[in-house]
Amino acid sequence: MSARRGVRRYQSEIAKLLANPLDRKTTLESLSNPAVRRSAISGCLAATWNGHRVVIKRPSFLARVPLDQLLPVRRLGSNPDARSNLCIHTTRRGSVPHVVWAESKLEALWMVELDRLHGDYESQACALVWPVGERMVIQFPDLVVRSGSTTAIWSVRSARRRSEYASFMLSVLIPETAAAHGLSYHLAGDISLQRAANLRVMDALRWKSSVTSQSGWANVVATRPTTLGAVVEAAGGGAYGRAIALRGLAQVHYDTDLERPFGRTSAVVWR
Repeated sequence: MSARRGVRRYQSEIAKLLANPLDRKTTLESLSNPAVRRSAISGCLAATWNGHRVVIKRPSFLARVPLDQLLPVRRLGSNPDARSNLCIHTTRRGSVPHVVWAESKLEALWMVELDRLHGDYESQACALVWPVGERMVIQFPDLVVRSGSTTAIWSVRSARRRSEYASFMLSVLIPETAAAHGLSYHLAGDISLQRAANLRVMDALRWKSSVTSQSGWANVVATRPTTLGAVVEAAGGGAYGRAIALRGLAQVHYDTDLERPFGRTSAVVWR
């Protein structure tokens, strides 16, 4: 589905907040001045949408609000030069299935990576707005990620798609803003072809029936093999054992090096 077709338009309160954007050239010139940047960061606001009302507060609010109260605040791919694909990624929030929208295949792959961590996330969950004079600088972080007591803003952008403006926003303004308001920040870049292939395999198996209900799994847990090949044999061997080995990996019972093809000698590290 083309992202140009969109999912959700701006809510009217957010549209008003974003009505007077500063152009990119002036943004770079203005915010390269440390004093101007500090002032903009101090006055930064985060606009969120919970499905019923818009909430506009300091970015520190993102560390306190439950993720189920953060919905995408804009129509994905709504900028005039949008070239991204609109992807649907299925994850879980606790034990409940949850659909997250992604603007690109790279963003969807990073969501698969996040599924292997202990935490939850929401995409396009806020608009960050910095005042510069009478106008505003605007960014939509790709993800808000919650892990334990830590809340992080994630930007996802391939290195080859980082213009001077994008590099400044993603490597200077947003991380400095996050730090000033008590949030963590992560810039997620390119994923290798091999890792992407491995992530797609695991994504296809992640939410299948639990591997723990399979007859061969009890022996795998009892012996805790240290290679994928040994997991296959402990599960009963053959195609069935291989299916158990891959599902155990996909369902995060153990890890292996995702930068290499899966094979019998792939080392297994139990969680």
